[in-house]
Amino acid sequence: MGPFDPATIETLMRKVHSALHPEGLVVTLEFVPAAERISPPEPAAFAMIMMMLATTAKGDAYTFAEYDEMYRNAGFARNEMHRLEGAPEAIMVSHR
Repeated sequence: MGPFDPATIETLMRKVHSALHPEGLVVTLEFVPAAERISPPEPAAFAMIMMMLATTAKGDAYTFAEYDEMYRNAGFARNEMHRLEGAPEAIMVSHR
């Protein structure tokens, strides 16, 4: 989702949600650290060093629980996260 704060993400995802077919879904590719924010190493480093906290005013690398709350607030009924083997990113599948 890039260097956005939760309110901006929710606003964007409300627009995406409203544009979807009733059976639609959205797939998001993102760095998603674990709840303790220190693993996996790449998403944790992305949040701390490489990008978000150092170069944006409000951005962060959000945990899946944080994305789940933001996406539910935007109207999505269900969200799933899947780690990609060999990749630092995860995909989140959000069901309208």
